[in-house]
Amino acid sequence: MAHQTSYGEASSHRSSASSCSTCASPPSPSSGSHTRTVLTLGRLARSFFASLHPWIMMLSLDDDRDAMAVRDKSPLLFHTILLLSTAYSTPFPSQLHLTLVTFLNNILAPQLLNPQPHELTTDFLRALDLLNIYKPVQFGARRAEGHDDTEAMRVSKVNGLASWMLQGILARTAERLELKETVSKFARAYSASASGAPVPKELLRDLRCVFSRLAPRLPRSTSRPDSTLARSSPPSRH
Repeated sequence: MAHQTSYGEASSHRSSASSCSTCASPPSPSSGSHTRTVLTLGRLARSFFASLHPWIMMLSLDDDRDAMAVRDKSPLLFHTILLLSTAYSTPFPSQLHLTLVTFLNNILAPQLLNPQPHELTTDFLRALDLLNIYKPVQFGARRAEGHDDTEAMRVSKVNGLASWMLQGILARTAERLELKETVSKFARAYSASASGAPVPKELLRDLRCVFSRLAPRLPRSTSRPDSTLARSSPPSRH
C-alpha cells in the first residue's frame, strides 16, 4: 500500500524560508532532504485542519490530508493551505509566511490573467474562497506605500473591495463549472447507490464546495448572495 504524506505528520524540524522553495520545485525523491521537507510541510499545515478547517469544512478530511496529492492536483490550493497555516504564527509575519505570500501570488496571477480550462476547477474555487475569508496581507505592497505592519493588516483584512472582487470571480467560475447542477446530480447518484453504484468522489467534492459556498460563515465580510455581488457596483472608497 502506497504511503500517503498527510498534513498531520509531525516533524521536529522547523521550516525555513528557503526550504519552502520545494513547494514549487520538489527535490528528487533520492534527495536526503526530501523526506524532511515533506514532513516539515506536513507539520506546518496541520494547524490548518486543526484550527481553521472546522469553521469552513470545504475540504475532504481524507483525500485533502494527502499533502503531495493536493500539490499535484492544485498547487494553488496547496500553497493557500500552507500560507493560512502560517497566518497565526508567532512572531508574525515570519519570513516563511512572507515567502509563501510571494509563491502564492506567482501561482495565482497567471490563473487570473491567463486562465486555462484545466485550472478552473472546484479546487480553484476552494482556494479563492479561503483567500476571500482570511485575506492574506500583502505586506510588500503595503510597506512600499509607507504603511507599517499593523496598518497593512488593517487595510488588508477590513477590505470590502477585496471581498467584492473575489466574490465576483467565485460567482462567475461557479457558473462556468455549472456548480448549481451538483445537488441534482448528487440526488440521482445517491438514488443509484441503493443498487450498489458508489457515489463518485468527484461529486462529493463538488457537493462539499456547493455547501461551503452557500453556508453563512462569520468570517465573511458580506452576507450578500454571489449573484448579487456579481451584478453590484464596487464599494465606495469613503
